[in-house]
Amino acid sequence: MHPRQHDPSRSDPPRLFAWAGWPATWALVLTLLALRLVYLVWLCPYTLVEDEAHYWEWSRRLDLSYYTKGPGVAWLIALATATLGDHAWAVRAPAAIASAVASLAVARLAHDLSDDRRAAFFGALAFNLAPVHHALAMLMTIDGPYLACWAVACMCAWRALRNRSGPALLGLALAAGAGFLLKYTMLLLAPGLALAALLVRARTRADHQTPRRPARRALWPLAATALFLGAISPVLIWNAQRGWPTLAHLLEHLSPPTADTDAPTPPV
Repeated sequence: MHPRQHDPSRSDPPRLFAWAGWPATWALVLTLLALRLVYLVWLCPYTLVEDEAHYWEWSRRLDLSYYTKGPGVAWLIALATATLGDHAWAVRAPAAIASAVASLAVARLAHDLSDDRRAAFFGALAFNLAPVHHALAMLMTIDGPYLACWAVACMCAWRALRNRSGPALLGLALAAGAGFLLKYTMLLLAPGLALAALLVRARTRADHQTPRRPARRALWPLAATALFLGAISPVLIWNAQRGWPTLAHLLEHLSPPTADTDAPTPPV
């Protein structure tokens, strides 16, 4: 008998945590989402914190961008309150939904990296066991949706690199663009992805593998670049019309403090 041929007279040993597949992963994520929404709607005793109230005010005055940040958080709150009503829990609902999206993206990435469906469940579980994540899933600041965009971008990036998938590259561009509208530090993902691409390319050459569909290789990156630029265009347009105040604000944070700014304010 060939060593790889399955012998029907022998039963394979049971796999540890065999139940921990995608049905269990979806059940975990949707149960947590439902519990968070129940808490926000009926049990949460807290009013909006300062940042939430500030972004809620932005959502009542929608614009292409704002002085310190992009429009992503205001757009999400505006969509939620227009759909669910002008309630505190409606303001916070996108944070809970973003938590579920991030959990599924982490689960998918864990599955892809290990080629084991059980990794999806435990990846989502580990992600939700992080204490800080519970705050991000309950408070509507930029960080919860931003984290979801980062997780989706990483998942798409791995698929684009491993499978040379054009649609995954478009998903990466869209997730990165959406994350940029929430927080400009989304651009910090680029150096890590560039390093990962170099490592994957070096491994591909070492394995003497040839890329798939070489004639189409240039089309997908061009389409992804156009999609990313289109996604971030509201911020660019708003700043170009006003002399780039956001850029000046960010550069001001990078400048060292001066003696004047460090000096105490004299009493009035």
